[in-house]
Amino acid sequence: MKRNYAYFCILLFTVSVMVSCQKDQDEVPSYISGFFTARTDSNAHIYSLTDDMGKVYDVDNNDLIFDYYNSGSLACDTTVRIVATVCAGNDGKYDIVSKAFPISTIAPDYIPNNLRRDPIKLKSIYIGGGHLNVVLGTMTENGQIGHSYLYMLKENSKNNIRIKFYHNAHNDNSVYTENVYLSIPLTVYNIQKNDTVLFSYKSYEGDCVEKVIYR
Repeated sequence: MKRNYAYFCILLFTVSVMVSCQKDQDEVPSYISGFFTARTDSNAHIYSLTDDMGKVYDVDNNDLIFDYYNSGSLACDTTVRIVATVCAGNDGKYDIVSKAFPISTIAPDYIPNNLRRDPIKLKSIYIGGGHLNVVLGTMTENGQIGHSYLYMLKENSKNNIRIKFYHNAHNDNSVYTENVYLSIPLTVYNIQKNDTVLFSYKSYEGDCVEKVIYR
């Protein structure tokens, strides 16, 4: 009898712990981080974000976005790619809970004569939201020196898109690593399911080619 009573107490304690843990889990806010397509209203506030799976997040007005990489406020009534972290807020809307990093400018059209391929570290690369999303690590000493990023479409044949990436560090010294976020639009190249994107770049070990298949 005492043994059964002991088992009952253990079972009761286990259930209460599970319920308590479940309650704690329910109270933990849900954070989503990654690349987003942001839309601004007539007041240059971001009112919605779309992730690379196509899910739309309605955003509460807040001034955090105005720390937009120390570059001032966003333009009105525009669409821009950003990297951010959002959290579920009130009334089914979401709050931007981190500084929103802009996607670095990367020009496909203007190609200068003095092209350089200074090395970078490829941290991640994937296709989403109609873009080739890339996270790079660049070595820098002076954050005031703006690195340049360019790409050229070397080939756009059937089932194959080849992109050559250029990086000019403008003689910046290699002291610490800074993350750089890039989004190269692929829909302009009429990319289709199962097409392959070849991303050619120079790493610190030498020339590299990364292959990404569009799923």
